Amino acid sequence: MKLNKDKTVVLPFQPWTDATEQLSQEFLRLGGLVVKNSGRAKLLDVFYGPQLSNSDRHQHLIAEMQTRCSLWIHRARTLRDQVAILQQIILPVLWVLCQCVLCPPDWISRSSGFNDFPFPLPVQVHQRSTQSLVFLPASKGGLGLTSTSAMVQSLQLHML
Repeated sequence: MKLNKDKTVVLPFQPWTDATEQLSQEFLRLGGLVVKNSGRAKLLDVFYGPQLSNSDRHQHLIAEMQTRCSLWIHRARTLRDQVAILQQIILPVLWVLCQCVLCPPDWISRSSGFNDFPFPLPVQVHQRSTQSLVFLPASKGGLGLTSTSAMVQSLQLHML
């Protein structure tokens, strides 16, 4: 196996200091891309950088989720389609971010509602009944969308 130097990025999780600057220069000499203190790199649709704040990551995440919604909006013709697209395409980006960086519980609860995504409801139903139907397990006749808080807790528990 050979390392693809054109795509390899050296990403420090702390800012480079005078003591680590020589190591940074060594990586550059070997042909790798080195993220500077003010730079950032993208991994699994989440930005990382030595001085990148969690709020910057969250802002990018919201924009990424809205972009994915706009690309898939025409495929979501029924409520079941909307739930499937959310579960398989849009929410995994949120789950990866919440697994890797600290996400405050209030932020998770604000960004995990089914109504936050720009899908038009296919039928005129009461909002509360739609919410309960969407998050009700499939074994009980619901659509089985996993809540973001439950998914984040299970991912973090799995990491332990």
